[in-house]
Amino acid sequence: MKRFLPILALFLLVGCSDDDTSSPATTEDTGVLEDTLTATESGADAAAEASDDAGAETGGDAAADTLADALADTVAVDAATAACTEAGTDAGGTGAGCHAVTFGAPPATITKVTALPAMTGGTIVPGIYDAVDARTTGTSTGTYRATWSFVVCGVVESIDQITLTESPPTPTPRTFTWAATDSTLTRAPICGGTAGFTNTYRARTDATGTFLDVRSDTVMFTFKKR
Repeated sequence: MKRFLPILALFLLVGCSDDDTSSPATTEDTGVLEDTLTATESGADAAAEASDDAGAETGGDAAADTLADALADTVAVDAATAACTEAGTDAGGTGAGCHAVTFGAPPATITKVTALPAMTGGTIVPGIYDAVDARTTGTSTGTYRATWSFVVCGVVESIDQITLTESPPTPTPRTFTWAATDSTLTRAPICGGTAGFTNTYRARTDATGTFLDVRSDTVMFTFKKR
């Protein structure tokens, strides 16, 4: 919010005394006196006020506003960084307690297809995504269950479970930093393991919702935003 500096008005007081009461001012003297007062009030005084006003509002005030805005932006960035750090660490720390994200959809059956769509990248909208489909051009069979929570500050909290045998493995919660460049999604580990992942991806939205396709060679998983 702007802080308006008070306008400092400079008043030049002109005093005049005449000890010689026997000699009243002539018409010409009065004219000179009036000219002097007029010049002082509308000339020097006005110039002083205009100069001070301009200096206060365009100089000092503008500089103060710029500094205040910069400080406000810094505070906002610091708050966002703190929130990001808390989301990635404080929520779970280390080991199996990385976060509290849970599955939001049943396992998706891995289906065989002849081709997978091209991954075209796009903007990943922050939010919670559940795996709703799994496809492959290979020979893998089984199910895939996962939920990924993308935090706006660049953290993704995930829990995955891929079952290729009769007994589903115990899912391990993981937390990553993530970055999307062109059509590449990169995840670097923060918690829950030391492995990082690089996949191609496609973010898309249609009448049925917002989706994220994540592909690794012959396998593609599709997530739907809640």
